[in-house]
Amino acid sequence: MARFRENTVRDYWRTVGLILALVVGTVFALVVLRPVSGTIVTVLFLVALFWFITSWASRAFGYRCANCKRVFRVPTTVNFFTPSGVAKNPDGTYYSWKSLTCPHCHQRTKARVLRRADLRGKETLLKDARGWRKN
Repeated sequence: MARFRENTVRDYWRTVGLILALVVGTVFALVVLRPVSGTIVTVLFLVALFWFITSWASRAFGYRCANCKRVFRVPTTVNFFTPSGVAKNPDGTYYSWKSLTCPHCHQRTKARVLRRADLRGKETLLKDARGWRKN
């Protein structure tokens, strides 16, 4: 079972980079691809580009139900066709949400977007139970 964590600033910058890649791909399709290959190929290219980015997001993110607080993932098709947005916490910070039906409580809520935890880090133990340091 995958573990999830709240988004960090690095995750937001990665999302901005993906949006820039999407904009560059769209401009490329409209300026370069459409005059050479036609409208049908351009539309297919844009759908494939959007599907690729949505597929990446489906693998990289999970969702926490606002009702039962359980974490779940959704398939790429559901992720592609459901609306999402940004909301404001009471402390003034922002968070991303997606309108999804929870598979556990079966309620449609604004599920909070969570990042899949990367467990492939250094895993360096700073202190063990006896207070020794390991490097």
